[in-house]
Amino acid sequence: METLVATNIRKAIEKLNSVNASLDFQLFGLHPMPVFYGQKQNIISAQSDFFGFYVLANAIRSMLRGINFIIASQCLLESKLLAPSVALSYTAGFHGLMAYLALEGHPFFEDRSFAWAEKQSDDTLVIVAPPDNLLLVSAILTKNNIWSFKNRDRFHKVFWRELLQLFNKPSYTIPQYYRDLFEYLFWGRQKEQKLGVEALKKRIENPALYEANKLQLEDAKKEFLDRIAEVRHTALYGGFGEDPRVVEAMWNNDATSSSGIERQAVKFYSFSEAILDHVSSNIVDLISLLNPIVSVRNALCICTYMRWFDTPISDRVPHKILKSRISQIEKWLKEGIGSSDV
Repeated sequence: METLVATNIRKAIEKLNSVNASLDFQLFGLHPMPVFYGQKQNIISAQSDFFGFYVLANAIRSMLRGINFIIASQCLLESKLLAPSVALSYTAGFHGLMAYLALEGHPFFEDRSFAWAEKQSDDTLVIVAPPDNLLLVSAILTKNNIWSFKNRDRFHKVFWRELLQLFNKPSYTIPQYYRDLFEYLFWGRQKEQKLGVEALKKRIENPALYEANKLQLEDAKKEFLDRIAEVRHTALYGGFGEDPRVVEAMWNNDATSSSGIERQAVKFYSFSEAILDHVSSNIVDLISLLNPIVSVRNALCICTYMRWFDTPISDRVPHKILKSRISQIEKWLKEGIGSSDV
């Protein structure tokens, strides 16, 4: 069944098709970036009638920006450069997160990816500098199919915590790769920590009791999402890429994991690759519903690549299915458009 976001994006494309829209740089029209105006506490979109067009560009752009980082992370992992590998895996996963949130109706637009305007007395718009400290605009698609906008703080935990709005929905299924990462990060944690010899004895005598009391993702959603953001900081500034449990075991002369000290880097690589794989699958499903005319597709392609970023080296993606999807998405995006145009 088509999601509310997919329907919104499809209708935005159909509306632009009907007027044979093309990139015209008019602030109320098909501008290369979404145009916002109003007040920090009351942000308005100049393209509210077809804002889904920009959400689609946001999702594709974010996914593509993550590709080279996952490739680089694997190269570093193979060279045992663990902290840099974790940092780049995190970056790849972060771009995947941005794409995923866009496709779930929660896109973010940073100050370099939108234009700010001021409305004149004759109702025209003029580009001006954004208000102080307006660095991030988040959009949310409401149940009545209307986009609402607000100013947000630009901290990494803000982005990951946006998932709480999805994780807390009874109807939402948390992807397995989040559960796998949670299992790694919170290994051994109990809902009720009972310390001492008696607690250890009971755990040994009744392993099922330990499993039943094991902390689940649902028990620590916010703490888990915050921990993901914190890994970036410790990898970049602490130079920390090893598995902390293995390092502690080595220090105590205990048995260590057969996977070695690189387990944290491996886990974050797998996690980020899974996000990009998931997002690419969702994008492929979405674009199969869309049939933009040449001028709209051209505008979408330019809006996706506007504010240039490194061309994804998609032929070096190790995951074959992900590699195939990226090729399919790029081909669809540039259909009828010479590669020299982007």
